[in-house]
Amino acid sequence: DAIVVGNSSDVVFDNVTIRFTGNRALLIENSNNCGVRNSLMEDNGEGGVLLDGGDRQTLRAANNFVENSVIRRFSRLMKTSRFAVELTGVGQRVVNNKISNAPHTAIFFSGNDHLISKNEIFNVVTETSDAGAIYIGRDYTARGTLIEKNYLHDIRSPVPGREVKGIYLDDQASGITVRGNLFVRVQQPVFIGGGRDNIVDS
Repeated sequence: DAIVVGNSSDVVFDNVTIRFTGNRALLIENSNNCGVRNSLMEDNGEGGVLLDGGDRQTLRAANNFVENSVIRRFSRLMKTSRFAVELTGVGQRVVNNKISNAPHTAIFFSGNDHLISKNEIFNVVTETSDAGAIYIGRDYTARGTLIEKNYLHDIRSPVPGREVKGIYLDDQASGITVRGNLFVRVQQPVFIGGGRDNIVDS
């Protein structure tokens, strides 16, 4: 990994370029008010950014972020489960980024009360099936995330028979709000594979 921030607060990377790492570009772990903005992350061997922090017992938000950045051609070496942005904990945000060109998922989240907004995502999930550009699954308690005003386009499998989704709420995912997103040339724009209390208005 290029940069690791742990047990910290108020550490911000602005206007940086991170490329050609073996693993990920930036890890922010167990931290608050940390993030990256106005930056370029490309050609990394695994993923882009991990945002982790906050308290799921009290729902205290971490307020870590990825904003106004470009993440592309990630997951070069590990073709699945290596994400442009991974959110865990409580209260992370991914806003106004451009994410593209990868074999699997762009944004993966677990935990609570995240914001995924105003991102452009395209040409991802190109080599996998039963996967989505934005994905959550397998935790009934991971509630409260808002996915809104994103532009997802050109997310389709080149192989007949594969299933590719834009936003995938899988296996017990509950309490997620999806609204005001634009889908163009997306095979399955929104797919709910279980759970309850999800609101879709796109």
